[in-house]
Amino acid sequence: MRILVIDDHPLFNAGIAAALQLHAQGSAQIATATNLEDGLELALQFGPDIVLLDYHLPDTSGLQLLQMFAVRFPWTARVVMSGDERAELVAAARANGASGFISKTKAAETVWQALQAIAQGQEWWPDQTAPSGSELLDTAQLTPRQSQVLRYISQGWSNRDIAHKLAIAERTVKQHMSDLLAKTATTNRDTLLQSARSRGWLL
Repeated sequence: MRILVIDDHPLFNAGIAAALQLHAQGSAQIATATNLEDGLELALQFGPDIVLLDYHLPDTSGLQLLQMFAVRFPWTARVVMSGDERAELVAAARANGASGFISKTKAAETVWQALQAIAQGQEWWPDQTAPSGSELLDTAQLTPRQSQVLRYISQGWSNRDIAHKLAIAERTVKQHMSDLLAKTATTNRDTLLQSARSRGWLL
């Protein structure tokens, strides 16, 4: 089994690779990358059976990464790893073609069991049931700050301009943007705005 781990924390990459190698007992090859560019290059060279994707990367969102790998490497099972297990994120990962969602808080043995199941064509999701797309449409609500960010996005403002207007860090704006994409199971500003209008979040 070939496994590619893409996470922007080198220490996590080293730890998960070592732990998986221990449990695999020679039955797995593991490569790691810390950003999108290196991850795509490694995927071309390595030909992974499974790619473990961090949901929040500095140069892309988890949903965009899922779709990118689906187009470029359709034979590769895509699995999201995150310390954030909110139901809307799990549902968005499922809606965008992930084969599973594994919490970073799980023991290495559990992660290895999940990857073995996924390699055999099964899926692996958190214990709680993720809502379907229709349920997500009805139940997902915005926080006041997300509503502000969404409004400025609809006006064509950049992340930097929104950060300056709200007196918050640009990375915080990016996090709100990622959460908005997850809640609507969309991958870019245009489809986000279309979904937001259909839900009545924007006039």
